Amino acid sequence: MTKQKKAIGVDAGGTAIKGVLLAKGEVERSLSIPSPKGEIEALVEAIVEITKELRGDQEIPVGVGIASPYSHETGEIIDPPNLPARGRYPLKAEVERLLGGPVVVDNDANVASLGEWSLGAGRGSRVMLCLTLGTGIGGGMVIQGEVFRGAHGFGAEFGHINVDPCGPPCGCGSRGCLEAMASATALVRTYQRLKRDKNLKITPKEIYLLAKEEDHCAIKAFEEVGKALGRGLASLINALDPDTVVLGGGLSNAWDVLCGPVKAEMRSRLLAKDPHRVRLLPAELGTFGGAIGAACLVNVESLNNSDF
Repeated sequence: MTKQKKAIGVDAGGTAIKGVLLAKGEVERSLSIPSPKGEIEALVEAIVEITKELRGDQEIPVGVGIASPYSHETGEIIDPPNLPARGRYPLKAEVERLLGGPVVVDNDANVASLGEWSLGAGRGSRVMLCLTLGTGIGGGMVIQGEVFRGAHGFGAEFGHINVDPCGPPCGCGSRGCLEAMASATALVRTYQRLKRDKNLKITPKEIYLLAKEEDHCAIKAFEEVGKALGRGLASLINALDPDTVVLGGGLSNAWDVLCGPVKAEMRSRLLAKDPHRVRLLPAELGTFGGAIGAACLVNVESLNNSDF
């Protein structure tokens, strides 16, 4: 990683917009505001607002992570599933216009991955995979300090590898995707099925607490989700040969319950059986990890961009 310069990182999602001022690898200041409802323009204005609040009178470069597929060729977000926009929207150009200077932008999972590689659990890795286990499953991959984006900018969609062709339907239109079987949403659905009550109101955190109290259905739900995650991780590791896999997102907070079935299933399916060959770690950067990663993106992009 290049020497960390002062940078602002903004993580813009459908629920909250989070920002940090990062200097020498340390967060000097952080802010979080609710994501505005309404048109996409309101989200852009909120990104600009939080940026200006963080930098004050200083000229500080800005990185943005956005919860949407993103085209690096055009600077557009494309059909974001959880943002108020359809089709293509020129996010980069609009933020630059309102801020009056260059901005770097990437998908939120990519910047979260870069943050963990730079300053979190993935420090020192050569090839790092990062999965965020939340409502869905996001993914990112960092190779020798470079974010892997694929040929068309949509690489590392790990949540949509298939782990069971006869599994439950996924929001992408397929069935049995990792996201449909190992996300926080999948945990709730699995627990409801085991309790034979699909209308049961319960949160992943409540299921975790029940599992800690030896509730049979809660333990079984974590076992099923853990095995699905282990199968998916084994496929990714066999195909991509990382030295580190970092797991973030809300469900990673239940790692003490989840890790047993994940590791057992994963290791039974790995081609290389050495358990020390791949580090499997929970993310370290917490709720502002995406914003920290967006600030780290500034430092990476500055190597090849004279504007920074």
